[in-house]
Amino acid sequence: MPRPWRFPLLVLATLAGWGPPQLLSAGPSGHHLASPAPVVGLAPWSVAAVGMQDPDASAPSREPDPEKTPPPKTPPAETESAANETTEPKPDIPPPVKDPADADSEGAPRAVALPENGDLRRKLDRIRAEIADEKFADATRELGSLLQDPTLQDFFLNRDEQRRGGRGFLAEVRRLLHDLPPAGQTAYRTQFETLARGRLNQALAAGGEAGLREVAARFPETKAGNDALLRLAYYLRDHGRPAAARDCLRKMSFRPDSVADDDRWNRLLQSFAPPPAANSTSLQPALLFRGHAARHLQVPAQPPCLAARWSRPLTSDTTTLAALDATSQTHRQGQSVFLPLLSPLSTGPLIFTRTRHGVAAFDFDTGQRRWSCPSPDDTEHAGIEHLLWTEPVGGSFALDDECVYFLDNPRLVNDDDAGSSFNELACHEHAHGREGNLRWRVGGHSGGDERRVAGAYFLGPPLAWQGSLYLLAELKGSLTLLVLDRGTGRLAWSRELAVIEQGIASDPLRRAAGATPSISANEIILCPTSGGALIAVDLTTHSLLWAYRYPREVRPSTPAAEPGVDEPQVVEHLGQSQRWLDSTVAILDQRVFVTPPESSLLHCLDLESGLPLWTAPRGQGLLVAGLTAERLLILGRQDLRALQPATGEPLWTFDFPAMPAAAGALPPVTVVPPGTALPPATQPVFPAGRGVLAETRYFLPVTSAALWEIDLTTGALVTEHKSPRETLLGNLVWRDGRFISFGPHGLEVFDERDALAQEIATRLQRDPRDVEALLRQGDLALTTSAGVTAALDSFRTAHEVSPTPRTRARLTSALLTTLRQHPEHTPRYSAELDALLVP
Repeated sequence: MPRPWRFPLLVLATLAGWGPPQLLSAGPSGHHLASPAPVVGLAPWSVAAVGMQDPDASAPSREPDPEKTPPPKTPPAETESAANETTEPKPDIPPPVKDPADADSEGAPRAVALPENGDLRRKLDRIRAEIADEKFADATRELGSLLQDPTLQDFFLNRDEQRRGGRGFLAEVRRLLHDLPPAGQTAYRTQFETLARGRLNQALAAGGEAGLREVAARFPETKAGNDALLRLAYYLRDHGRPAAARDCLRKMSFRPDSVADDDRWNRLLQSFAPPPAANSTSLQPALLFRGHAARHLQVPAQPPCLAARWSRPLTSDTTTLAALDATSQTHRQGQSVFLPLLSPLSTGPLIFTRTRHGVAAFDFDTGQRRWSCPSPDDTEHAGIEHLLWTEPVGGSFALDDECVYFLDNPRLVNDDDAGSSFNELACHEHAHGREGNLRWRVGGHSGGDERRVAGAYFLGPPLAWQGSLYLLAELKGSLTLLVLDRGTGRLAWSRELAVIEQGIASDPLRRAAGATPSISANEIILCPTSGGALIAVDLTTHSLLWAYRYPREVRPSTPAAEPGVDEPQVVEHLGQSQRWLDSTVAILDQRVFVTPPESSLLHCLDLESGLPLWTAPRGQGLLVAGLTAERLLILGRQDLRALQPATGEPLWTFDFPAMPAAAGALPPVTVVPPGTALPPATQPVFPAGRGVLAETRYFLPVTSAALWEIDLTTGALVTEHKSPRETLLGNLVWRDGRFISFGPHGLEVFDERDALAQEIATRLQRDPRDVEALLRQGDLALTTSAGVTAALDSFRTAHEVSPTPRTRARLTSALLTTLRQHPEHTPRYSAELDALLVP
């Protein structure tokens, strides 16, 4: 539900004084701003819509009394910086406790339970009664004190039969302050304005955004808090975050003198509009798994040439190779689904892939290995099949323009000790001449470079965004959002989200799903739990916004224990085809798309309120393949379907056709008109990995050693690109005109066909004896209608110019392919082949 726009009708006496916020006085009296006007509509703190979901908000709580419930272990209160640590005694504030009603069907316990605090709920009811009795001095003193308490653990209100988690406690406190009548607003500002102004002056002296955020969060509805929001908006705009800056302006309760009239306010909003380039496809999508912080992106990809520019095998370890090949064959034969769960990432001159205990970096142009960490030993991939197929929590990694971040050294202990399971997050540099150097390492038993995260089990790789790292972790019995400084690994701030019911060691489904936050343009952090809830956190105030709860239910592959009973059951471990493979949340405008591995539904929510908009059954669905304003793509075991993002209504479904499996049954490139029936297959066809979402096509790798182009408008199969070497592709990303594949057979890079043809023509025009250009010309011929004959001519010329083992191998391979596809040509090519094979 979008927030309404309502402007106070204030009249600006003069246009003089217009300027940036540094012209605003920071005097201690705080009387330099316009007198506060009644708020008519700018919704505070992004929770006005949330407040609408509880029509009985003023009614007394009917929740079970948690006073006798022993409090669980909870992490330390939110830490804004290391400098804020203190040894002073803290007020006796009861910590949140879990909700006794937090259970799924049949009374099965949840993996996580939303925090609860009955004492504070009842206190809030008393404050509501005081407001109703117009005891504004007492009510505002208590509301303001709640916001000032650094030990208060936020929790959720308003549990209901639709299983929504409701809004956060502190968000409700701010809503009550926002909705006070003028007399109440005056009473609040009389008590807290001077304190707020002093805190703002301290924040301005310290510099940066942390202090401004704290003032805005702890002193809403004050002039100083309003000034902090305005200054924060300018800071965010100047640092390339215009959407977040506009959201700060929308949270302002009233306007300063310099922008009090509608014309100046609208011009100010326009100045914060993102530049057109911010939404263009020129962004570098391979820097981050699934595109950017909102987890979706279209790219201007064109059809590729599936003759690899270069390739690197995943490993030389024979045991690992045998395990990878056996699993791939199982997948290709349809006996089970084994999509690779690791994806390559790329930035600058490098491509990065995961190894068993670290990452490896390869040159983007040549494929030369540049460095590995922690070891360059080729056996570093031994055993990587476990990460590739089963548990991406330890295998995924993240990247930014300076460093690469990966998880390592997991310790899983299935007992009641909340600190017995942990892992580590390592940061290695890849830029500025410090390639592979360890910058910091946190986690583990001691915490490494940040002792406050000692014993944490990170649930997935971090989201590297705007100089910070956002992670989800199990820490001291709680599911916690951790925000680390990327330069030092130190904890910037944290927020407890939920109480752990079932540890990660005893929950393989949650461990296999992984959990990494997503961030909307207006800086709402979406935190998947894979434990029955999605939780939203406001980055401006660092407080809980809302929680969306859903039954932690999946349908097992075997029949129910009792005949005739068709009820969903909780299943701890499922094969790939029985669940969503990726719990990462996608955000588009004001909609959130959630695919929890423990749910049989696709959930679409409103971004600002967390209210469900629609749900759709998973069907064969495995993961979200792409998201645009027109369609949401769901990749299934043997289909690709498109839904309308606004309603969830189906647009089209592409059922995988029966494609020929025999080598040579189709030419390398086949144009398939929509609706054309294809010959029957000798074996089924399945997706081989994630595809690439282009502007009008979806490029999907499949198990027939091919890449399909599927039209996004109609869902028709337009073109099939066959691999000339019948190599199975893996997960794909696109960057700068090249497709990057990472799968069971290793890392490969493919050029776009048109770009490659242009490059070859340019090089051969400059030098007709350019060996590399001749070899690439032969590769291109193998994947186009030019065919093997043209390829042989190019390879022969290259071998004549430079008779090296490499050119001999390419010519020999092309001759063998020709003889395999056309045995009648054996007399023609046998003598040439014998000459090449003779030492």
